[in-house]
Amino acid sequence: MVKTKFTTPDVRAMVRDLRTKVLGLKVVNIYDIDNRTYTFKLAVPGGEKVTLLLESGARFHTTAYARERSVPGELPNVFAMKLRKYLRGKGLEDVRQLGMDRVVVFRFGQGEGALHLILELYASGNLVLTDANYLILALLRTHQYDQGPEKAVDGEVVGKDAEAGAARGSRRMRAPSRTPPRGWQ
Repeated sequence: MVKTKFTTPDVRAMVRDLRTKVLGLKVVNIYDIDNRTYTFKLAVPGGEKVTLLLESGARFHTTAYARERSVPGELPNVFAMKLRKYLRGKGLEDVRQLGMDRVVVFRFGQGEGALHLILELYASGNLVLTDANYLILALLRTHQYDQGPEKAVDGEVVGKDAEAGAARGSRRMRAPSRTPPRGWQ
């Protein structure tokens, strides 16, 4: 049976492998293979080139995949263009697994100019680009959660049924923290 998704031990092993192969390489370009698979061409100026493949929800690894030339006039998808805008020319400084989750954090650049690309390998997965403070700059996949009639925005309950919720005696919802979860720094 062919493996279709990475398990937690697979993620740990691949992170360890990538740390020896790609740290310090700079992003030359980013290509979209399909709507959830991206390749990153990484290189040292005048040195070897490595292609890193990231597939949301499934896998990540280096590859010898030779991308076919695109049709003239064909543009990459919007997410690939955002990744190019923010990551092209930045060095890949760190790759790590988040705890024992199937989540991998790639850090490009250093200090306040650092950017994080978070690869989620569970369910349908996601790719999330954040700044140095983990504020989201771009998402591959968005999802609308049905939170009922009330939603919290900066600590305030808003929505067309917020007054009805207050009348039912519901508690005020707390706004999410702006600090990254423990283990992300």
